[in-house]
Amino acid sequence: MRAVILAGGRGTRLGELTRDTPKSLVLIGGKTILEHQILLLKRYGITDITLLLGYQASSIREYCNDGLQWGASISYLTEDEPQGTAGALRVLHDKMREDFLLLSGDIMLDVNIPRFQKWHQQHANATLTVLGHPTDHMHDSDLVERDMSGKIAALYSRPRDAGMLVGNFSVGSVYIISPKIFSYIPVEGFADLEKNAFPNILANGGEIYAYHSAEYLKDIGTPERLCEAEKDYASGKISRMNSEHTRPAIFLDRDGVINKEINGVTRVEDCDVYPEAAEAVRRINDTEYLAILVTNQPVIAKGLVAYAVARQINVKIENILGAVGAKLDAIYMCPHHPEKGFAGEVEELKIRCECRKPNIGMISSAVKDFNIDLSRSVLIGDSTVDAKTAERAGIAFVGVETGHGCKDGREALLREYPHYTNVKEAVEAICSGSLIFS
Repeated sequence: MRAVILAGGRGTRLGELTRDTPKSLVLIGGKTILEHQILLLKRYGITDITLLLGYQASSIREYCNDGLQWGASISYLTEDEPQGTAGALRVLHDKMREDFLLLSGDIMLDVNIPRFQKWHQQHANATLTVLGHPTDHMHDSDLVERDMSGKIAALYSRPRDAGMLVGNFSVGSVYIISPKIFSYIPVEGFADLEKNAFPNILANGGEIYAYHSAEYLKDIGTPERLCEAEKDYASGKISRMNSEHTRPAIFLDRDGVINKEINGVTRVEDCDVYPEAAEAVRRINDTEYLAILVTNQPVIAKGLVAYAVARQINVKIENILGAVGAKLDAIYMCPHHPEKGFAGEVEELKIRCECRKPNIGMISSAVKDFNIDLSRSVLIGDSTVDAKTAERAGIAFVGVETGHGCKDGREALLREYPHYTNVKEAVEAICSGSLIFS
């Protein structure tokens, strides 16, 4: 696979750092952003690289030369005037016959490219696949809605109407693109991928997929984000987040842990998130634990709420968390219920499944999706059903006194487990290391 890097940005938000230097040559850990990207590509056997240049093009050419110092072969194309992220690709129209990888030159990342490529190849009709992730800064991110297969169904670009409930899934500046893309890019003028090409693709029968990654990807376009990336690189966090490596997770039950338990939330307005929940999730985000919600929602099978409404309830939670800079890395929701006899029930969902807790199907799916190390993972819940799920999955369990307070008596447990007043206290005990699991 060939790679293309958009390296023409000015980086005005970085102030003096980029007054005479392009963004892609900003240093992190003694190496430029561009060098970090080239070394990542080389690590995965991608050595044929084209740089699309604009601002300070000569500086980048002088720095990279032919790329042989990194074991790569680098070529260059330069635009006289900024054409946008889609417009810049026009010069490749007659040069790309196969799918290619596209990166923005202002991101610090460490992602498992072969895994991303394999996922893309499973969707043969894709015009492009974007690497995406939940974001903790929804207000200044372009967001997308995906269907169950990962296909993008709707785009929500900035700015959005105040109070609009949109999920926290953001598109990163990493794409695998089919040559079909060129028929969707306007032949002239400024054109942006997300704002112009994406809508054109969706409106004219093309397909865009979003690959869900929990790996490290950060736009270093502001001094604050650059500083954070520098710290993450120095600590080794960036490389450890690559999905080649296992990561621990804190699994969270929903009703009674994140939001108040009312015997089944069936309306968006009835979802009352605990004030301490956002701070708890943000604390998880500050560590290398994944924050993953696993929730039984039998109200869907019972016909008490449509799946789309249940999804909007989760979206409300994502928005409340995002307002204070917190995010869930993933949400797994079981819509099934085994017992029949409810008026309006959804017959195809009235089954005995592997995902309904205390079965471990949702946790098993998360392990597959994110390469989770269960031996270092924990489940926080408010019921003996949650505790039994943890036992069956072979992970630690911590109870909370909110919701059912683990006093429901529905499951016989192998032992007693530690309990805390609420999810914030439970998370702090786990993340601080003060809670020792036997």
